[in-house]
Amino acid sequence: ATTPRVVAFESGGGGATGSRPVLALPIRATDGRPLPGQLPPGEVPVSTATLGARPSLVLGSGSGFGGRSGSPAPSPRRMATMALQTSILPDMDQKLTLVDPSIFRNTEYFFAVSVDQLPAEVGSTGDFQILRGTAMNGVALRGSVTAAPPERKRVFTLSLPGARGHLASCCPTPGNWFEPSTELQLLNKDNVVWGTLAPKGGDRYCVFRGPEMVLTLDGDQDQGRLIVMLGGEPVAHAAKGQVNEQLEIGVKPHMDPVLMLLCILSVVIFNPEDAPSLPG
Repeated sequence: ATTPRVVAFESGGGGATGSRPVLALPIRATDGRPLPGQLPPGEVPVSTATLGARPSLVLGSGSGFGGRSGSPAPSPRRMATMALQTSILPDMDQKLTLVDPSIFRNTEYFFAVSVDQLPAEVGSTGDFQILRGTAMNGVALRGSVTAAPPERKRVFTLSLPGARGHLASCCPTPGNWFEPSTELQLLNKDNVVWGTLAPKGGDRYCVFRGPEMVLTLDGDQDQGRLIVMLGGEPVAHAAKGQVNEQLEIGVKPHMDPVLMLLCILSVVIFNPEDAPSLPG
């Protein structure tokens, strides 16, 4: 992964100290001011209004190994073997589908990503592999984070190995391209907006289809985990593994694994934050 120079809108020591790290991949911003007009190549706009506002999910500093210490969800490995308990009506089932379900039919919904490969710092770009199965013997998906001109807005895509085009993508919503973003948009393979993901205080995030909230993501900074909830049922669980510095992600069968991976990894990569409170 590569990390372009970051241009901040306010100077004032925006280094790693006090920033919001995610999954042991801290956000680091250098001091500086924007240049007039279009940003030069290699520079990424960053709003310093929220940098250093609060600590975030730090799966690397937490205990990880999800499923221990009174976790509200089974470990990622066990999660991938469990049946969905919530009865989903056809209308909701359609709302929770991002890609063709046949793509991952009869596949174990347990995945792992090397933490070192994830471009999770502000402005960083790069490619990474998402491995499948407990044996980690194949590449399930490829992830890529690029900086789109002219604003150098970062875009995260998921694609099948060797395939042309992508299955899904995520980027800051229009007009919200300074990082950390306050809202992300989730797009399908045709680059049509599927929904949005927004922080809702603390380490909680919500996924919306239009005005309707369909999923929540709950984090635990101390224990180092991120859990996707459908109503009151955990349906996906991400935690740092015990070996090889891997982020393990387990998804319950019947859930769309691409949607789960897109939501979880978008939180890791973009680290969205609530808009700062105005002094009053």
